[in-house]
Parts: sequence; C-alpha cells; structure tokens
Amino acid sequence: MLEIDNISKTFNTGTANEVRALVGINLVVDKGSWVSIIGTNGSGKSALLNSIAGTFMVDSGEISLAGQQITNWPKHKRAGLIGHVFQNPFTGTAPNMSIAENLVLAVYRGQKRGLGWALKHSLTNDFKNRVRHLGLGLEYRLDSPVGTLSGGQRQALTLLMATWVKPKLLLLDEHTAALDPKSATLIIKLSEEIISRQNLTVLMVTHSMEQAAKLGDRLLMLHQGKIIHDVGGSEKKRTRVNELLFRFDELRGRDQMDENTAEMLRRNYI
Repeated sequence: MLEIDNISKTFNTGTANEVRALVGINLVVDKGSWVSIIGTNGSGKSALLNSIAGTFMVDSGEISLAGQQITNWPKHKRAGLIGHVFQNPFTGTAPNMSIAENLVLAVYRGQKRGLGWALKHSLTNDFKNRVRHLGLGLEYRLDSPVGTLSGGQRQALTLLMATWVKPKLLLLDEHTAALDPKSATLIIKLSEEIISRQNLTVLMVTHSMEQAAKLGDRLLMLHQGKIIHDVGGSEKKRTRVNELLFRFDELRGRDQMDENTAEMLRRNYI
C-alpha cells in the first residue's frame, strides 16, 4: 500500500540552523495496517507524515501509495488519496463556513471544483445520518458555523471529513494532543470505530505511550530522523507502556550525553 524508499529531508541546509529531519527512511506499510509512531521532540515523526502528505518535497528517495509514485505530486493532488487530521482541532476546517459546507469540501476532496460546486439538497440526509454517528448532536446543527464548535466537536468533524471519501491512507498527527482528557477519549473511540469499519490504512503519530501500546498492529520509534525500533505482530501486542517509557528515558539520556560532549568540545577546542 505505502512504500517509502530511502527518503531524506534537511531544512536550512548549510546554515547554523540546519536540521536533518529525515535520514534515509525506508518503510513498507501493508493495506489495512495501523502503524503507531512515537519519538522524542524533533525525532522526525511529523516530518515523516508531512513528507507523505506533500507538505514539503523530500530531498531524495521515493514515495509510492496504492501503486502510484507520488514523490513529486503537489499536496492538493495527494489529497485525493490521503486523509490528514492534525494536532490542532482548528486546522482542517473552515471556521466561517457551516458544518454542512465543510462536509461538502470533504465530499469533493481531491476533485476539481468548478462553478457548479455547491451544497446539493440530496446530500443533506447523508450528512445528517453520518454526522449522527459521532454522537454529538451535530446533525441538528448543520447550518452552524464550525467556529462555534468546541475543540472536541471540531476534531470529531475533522476526522469524519478526512474519512468521508475512503482514503488510501489516513494520517493522524497527534490528533488528541490538544484536547482535554474527555474529548481525547471520545476522539480515540471514534477513530477506532471509523478505522475498523472502513478497514483503513493508518499512520498515527502520538505523544501518548498508552495509545502507542494499545492501538494499532505495528509500532515505530523514530530518533534523529531515523527509525530505530519497528515492531509488529505478537511483539507489538506484548508491548507495555513502561517499556516505551524506559526506551524514551534511554534516548533522553543519550541525547543529554551527546549535548554535554559537544559542549565540552566547544569549550576545549573552539
């Protein structure tokens, strides 16, 4: 389904702010797989998702999705294949447009929109039925501006929009991180229901070790732009939160040691 062949990306090349976000990433994700991705800050988690979504072009390597080579496709063209839910619940929807108008955008995601683009009356019942499954009463508020919704309601709507037309790949980029615990629990429940019902292929970046251990059938850990752990099958099922926390502590300790060594070298030799 998804094939990533040796992709790399460096920002601010040749400057003091140079960041090697992705370093020779290789990854194959099977259809219907749910891959959870964890890593320390700056490890390349979101960079990996953004490289797939087309937010930026990679420096080298290739990306294929559903049998199509999409490495050089612009973001709007990839949108026809990819659903994307971001950390910020206010990203991915148009606040001044109504719920129904936002859903129209989802219906036509990845398609050319001419002058005939409009909210067709025939879609209204479908909107009500599918929004009703969110369990938030939004089916009675289709004419309300999305900007009047709470963060949890808006993220639920964004998730519905991202999967309205079944995507070849669903990207979840810390999509519960900005929510209160009750809303986060709701969004995870909705995510599980939608992913299971549509048998979606998913890459989910998460800051939650509990989510990483519990959700999905495969787990990746990134560090300094590289995949350093890749577990699936029975090993993924046996993964526990305390094991992931231990690995994080190891990485933080290693990073701190590297920083201390660099500082010592600067003091002695620069």
